[in-house]
Amino acid sequence: MNSQEKPENEAPKKRRPQKRRIIKIMKWSLIVLALIFVANWITSAVVASRNQKKINHFFQEIGADSLEQLAGAEGDKDLFCGNGWYLYLGALASLSRETLDIEDDDAPDGNEISNERRAFRERELDRVHGILEEAEKAPYTVAVYNYNDPFSIEQPHCLEAYDYARLAVDSVRYLVRQGEPLKAGERLLDAVAMARGTTKFPVLITAMMRQSTLEKIADELSQVIQELPDAILERLKSTLESFDLEKDFATGLRGEVFYALFGWELLQGTRTISTSDEEDSPGIVIPSWPLRYLIGSILELDKAAYLDLMLPVATDPTLENAQRVTRDSIPFYAKITGVLAVPRLEGAISKHERIQAHLAVVLEALRLELGRRHDGEWPAPRADCAGIPLEVKATPDGLVITSPVLRKHLKDSEEVFTVQLR
Repeated sequence: MNSQEKPENEAPKKRRPQKRRIIKIMKWSLIVLALIFVANWITSAVVASRNQKKINHFFQEIGADSLEQLAGAEGDKDLFCGNGWYLYLGALASLSRETLDIEDDDAPDGNEISNERRAFRERELDRVHGILEEAEKAPYTVAVYNYNDPFSIEQPHCLEAYDYARLAVDSVRYLVRQGEPLKAGERLLDAVAMARGTTKFPVLITAMMRQSTLEKIADELSQVIQELPDAILERLKSTLESFDLEKDFATGLRGEVFYALFGWELLQGTRTISTSDEEDSPGIVIPSWPLRYLIGSILELDKAAYLDLMLPVATDPTLENAQRVTRDSIPFYAKITGVLAVPRLEGAISKHERIQAHLAVVLEALRLELGRRHDGEWPAPRADCAGIPLEVKATPDGLVITSPVLRKHLKDSEEVFTVQLR
């Protein structure tokens, strides 16, 4: 019996070392986790402090610490104020989706929409033109625009502004063919007004929409420039010259930093955005402590990489500085920076160069055409316009104006943008 009972008595003795080993592992695991927690907290605090110093220095350098200051907004901090802007937004809101969805290639032949749909679109564009005229005459008005939520910049009205400009421009050649050059010119001026209306939105996404609108205006104007009345050409010339594309680009780059910083605050749980207009709406809330205490140092290091890339560009926002920010210049651990910094910047750089050249070519064409009408002969062509080099060639049919800057943006199937004056 004793020999049989002995193994039973010894079994518990064999388990005790295993329990001690498990307890020891758990203790060391907790110690390691505590050390990781402390190291993460210290690293996060140190890097966060350095990041904040960089941000504060940036604010001092540019003389603004908020989007509304950067945009030069007046009045309440959460409002964007502008002349006629309320009526401008009302004009966009009143455009039905049926109007905005009309495309010329909807027709079976791909060239012309039906007369019924054309008439409907023209009526809508006439109605909005009347609203825009009232907006130009309106007293100082205010439209709600929350600078404390930069993501509201990407609300549909910006896209609708581009849609309206596209529709207005698309009807220009139709109106010229119909013998209504004055109305065709007014359509172009309305499209320019839409582009000008977004200049107070200081981030790259709206700058890119504005660039696309101006590019479409320039392309259409190049086709009908000699069909439009003198008064329209004069107004187009003065209005297009009023765009300061360099300042636009610089403000967009700086605003992009504010836009990204807001995104970091949202990600780190220090900021929320409302999901509705109701005051008691909880908004979008990302739990902060798991991110802050577990991977806070990773977020701050990623943010530091973003600041090292973008703050030098935003402080001195030249095209040359912006072109230095590439995918290869982003550290391997800065994944969020790759999403925030590079894609929109690359697109904005390409569009900025292209639209500068488009406008330079069109402005030179306007100057030459108006000079010929006033003096009976072509003025002497210029070698550049606002620093953009130009090429003006005399042909048996007249003049051909283009810019060498446009050649590097061509795709294989495209031809360089030119304006032909006969």
